[in-house]
Amino acid sequence: MAKENEDNPKDVWKKLVKKHWKIALIIAAGIACAFIGAIFVFLWRVTGPEAILRYPQTLGLWTVGYLFTLFFDLILWELLIIGIPVIAAAIVIYVIWWKKLSAEEKQEFPNSQKDKRAQRKMSKGRGGGFFNILLTITWLIIISVDGYWDVAFGGWTFIYLVNSILGAFLWDLLILGIPATIVLIWWLTRAK
Repeated sequence: MAKENEDNPKDVWKKLVKKHWKIALIIAAGIACAFIGAIFVFLWRVTGPEAILRYPQTLGLWTVGYLFTLFFDLILWELLIIGIPVIAAAIVIYVIWWKKLSAEEKQEFPNSQKDKRAQRKMSKGRGGGFFNILLTITWLIIISVDGYWDVAFGGWTFIYLVNSILGAFLWDLLILGIPATIVLIWWLTRAK
């Protein structure tokens, strides 16, 4: 069994996900709920009634001070409402699941020592990548469709800017998420 773990750790993880699909489904649902909750908290702090009173509505009136205030406000509320409860729930779910595993199943996990040769090296300073380009193109399409292509930035409202960027991000998640889900299901169900 130990030799199998050293040979192909991906197969071991795949086997564990297949065997414990209920907990994997709970984790996936928890991640999805946390992501949706984070979006709602973001919208509440950026476009809610308090934000409308606190921050200027047109982009021409924004300052660096407003940006820093908004940034720290978002970090605080995301951490309090989403971060701390998600971390606590993850720890509780993991401990309960780990206690239910038999000793043999616990030994099936790949060792934490990683082979240095097998790791893919990450290069630094290569830019944003494909997702940033896709996000920009989607954002430009949304701006064009909404009729803001020839409107000066000073005439935009802050709420429109936030909603258009968030809309582009969600469209791209949908565009990339459907094929990614199909590939994940195929990878989990293919038999060896």
